[in-house]
Formats: sequence, structure tokens, C-alpha cells
Amino acid sequence: MHSSILKSLRLAQNFVPILTNFSSGQGQIVHNNIIRWYSRYPSVPSHEEQYQEQKKRNEEAGVLTELVRDFLDPAAFYDAVKNIGIDFFTGVPDSLLKDFCAYVSDHVPETKHVITCNEGAAIAVAAGYHLATGRASMVYMQNSGLGNAVNPLVSLCAPEVYSIPMLVLIGWRGEPGKRDEPQHRVQGQVTPGLLAALGIPFQPLPDYIEGAEQALYTAKKHLERTGTPYGLLVKRQTFTPYKMVKKTLLDEYDRIYMSRESAIESIIEAAHDRDIVVGTTGMLSRY
Repeated sequence: MHSSILKSLRLAQNFVPILTNFSSGQGQIVHNNIIRWYSRYPSVPSHEEQYQEQKKRNEEAGVLTELVRDFLDPAAFYDAVKNIGIDFFTGVPDSLLKDFCAYVSDHVPETKHVITCNEGAAIAVAAGYHLATGRASMVYMQNSGLGNAVNPLVSLCAPEVYSIPMLVLIGWRGEPGKRDEPQHRVQGQVTPGLLAALGIPFQPLPDYIEGAEQALYTAKKHLERTGTPYGLLVKRQTFTPYKMVKKTLLDEYDRIYMSRESAIESIIEAAHDRDIVVGTTGMLSRY
């Protein structure tokens, strides 16, 4: 019986991260494909560290403008979005969009900014806002959540149904040619094809304000002409770093609410040697 369990666990470790320790002496499973994948690469500097390093390189480039790496200021992009008539924001935060989302959280009143529990709900909120006001919204999400949005996109927003215009800002994790977590690789490759299959025109968001304004102008004309969604794919390190000023619930009630790090620590402390811990493919499994 015990050998069959070991065999099943060895098979399972090819697909999900497993941490287990058998105290009976039969053996230990202490590694898996994901751990091996991480071990091949050195730690990556943070976005802020890479941004500061690139600023130095830009200064060293001098008149060689072709060597300068651009970044999009969240404040400038926010103003450009407002200039095309969009002032309502809803969605699910994403690491590639975190600087823009932080700026929105600081500068948009809560009545005009709704963070939803999933991407499908964000599409529904934007649809309801349009039906109530006749105006388009911005919906932000990571491309891994695009699947959650498929049903409302085709059953609510399509021109054959209610014809709902909205600007969909999508963090492009797993972008082809870029190093990323293994769970994002396939999603990154299929994202453009998925949008095309849904009949949603899109383009990558340029990392300089003039290009971003042109992309928003194209989006505006599409929203006005067709009354259907338009997508902007955001590559990694598009935005300059922005640190949110507004306090969160954890900041205001740090003695009442438990952080996710504390919750994980409590779970690990309560776990026994023979327990199997299965983590998500997101940030939780990295702690």
C-alpha cells in the first residue's frame, strides 16, 4: 500500500508542486520539476532595481537615442485614458500592471474604481456601467484570467447581443521570447490567438507616451464605431515604478487582519511530517 502511494506521488510531482516528508524511512520526495526549473536561473532583480539600472544606461547612451529604453509613466497614461473619455476602472490586479493599478487606486474615487474577485465579474461590472451611463470603461486583468472573461465577453459584449464597448488592458505574462514562470508559457503564446478568435482587435501598448496616445486614439475610434471591446497587451516593464500612497485594509487594521505570509506560516507550523502540501502556481507557492 505504501509503495503504491509513493509511486502515485512521484507521478504527481511532474504536474504539481509537492512537498512531503515520510518519516517511516521509506524515502523522501524533496524536489519536483518546478523546483528544478527555478534552480536553473539566478534570482532576478526587482522591477525597481532594473528600472534604476536602465536609467543609468539611458544617461550613458547620450545622443545615441536608439539605445535608450523607454518606460511609460502611469500618471501620463492615466491622463491619456481620461482624454479618450474613460474614467471608470474595474478589474483584477496583475503584477505587470501593478504600477498603473496603484496609481489608479490613489487617484480614482472608490465609486469609479471596482476591484473584482475575478475577470468575468469585471467584464460584467463594465457592461452594467455602460448600460447605465452609455460610457465605456477600462477593464484590467492578467492574460491568465482571460479565460474567466470569455463567457461574458461573448454573451454580453458581442455586437449580436448587447454590443458593449470597453478598453481591456491585459498584462501579457509568458510573452514569447521572454523568460517567465512555467505556468505562463502556453498562455502567453495563445493570448493573441484567443483575442483574435473572440473577435477582439488588439495591439501591444507602446512604452512611450506618444505611442500610447496613438494606441488609445485607435481604441477610441473602434469603441465609437463598433461598440465592442478593444484590447491592449502590456509587456513586462512597460510602466515606470509607482508606489501606492493610499493605505490598504492591512495598513489600517494590521492587528485585526492576517497577512497571507502570516497565514502560510501558520499552516506550515501546523502541518505534520506526513502531510502533503499542494500550492497554487501563483505567488503563494513561492513563499
